[in-house]
Amino acid sequence: MEKKTVWITGGTKGLGRDLVMDFSRRNYSVVTNYAADDAAAEGLAAWAQEHQVSVDIRKADVRDDDAMAALTQYIGQKYGALDLLVCAAGQGAVALTENTPPQAFRDLVDVNLCGKYSCVYHALGLLKASSCAAVILIGSTAGQKASVGMGAYCCSQAGVVMLTKTLAKELAQYGLRVNCVCPSMMEQGMALRCFSDEDRKAVARQNPSGRLCRPEDVISCIHWLCSEEAAYINGEILHLTGGNL
Repeated sequence: MEKKTVWITGGTKGLGRDLVMDFSRRNYSVVTNYAADDAAAEGLAAWAQEHQVSVDIRKADVRDDDAMAALTQYIGQKYGALDLLVCAAGQGAVALTENTPPQAFRDLVDVNLCGKYSCVYHALGLLKASSCAAVILIGSTAGQKASVGMGAYCCSQAGVVMLTKTLAKELAQYGLRVNCVCPSMMEQGMALRCFSDEDRKAVARQNPSGRLCRPEDVISCIHWLCSEEAAYINGEILHLTGGNL
């Protein structure tokens, strides 16, 4: 089989890192970018060297349109086309509206929503050059369920839902499929930063499945959505809730 190229944003931490590791083990040409944490990038590079897989790690913030344009140009020159774009870069915050200045709101939306749009916008030419391209936006169940203290986060994720549906309608004419995977709370990333151990355990107990969402739950869905078996799946918002509807 011809080796495919995947670009995974936010790939040096959390779910993004898990995705990079998984796709590199499956013999994809993996490109990933990160915003600022050089130590995390160095750790991923060390892992790739240890496991003898190739991961192309670039420092480029999804909020920077010029950086995204330069990165897609680099991908095109080195790999020719792009078969899969997984927008995993994200940011979380928990704060009441009265404690969330407008600029903090804008900053979070800029990462979670506008950053995804910028990546898709700049990658379109490369995606069109592939015969089997797909786009996966990583959202959250918070995009369709309001929570106290998470106004900015919920609004940004609601935007991701509508962005998915709009892109799916617009890009289907080019044979591009755009879908969104929305996990509930995971034992990493935002949940670790913003919620205590007891809070996370309580959420797990309240879930019908008795646990939080795991990286492998998300990864398996992404691989299915990118496969020929899901060739007619477009514009879907796949909620990974464990039954907590």
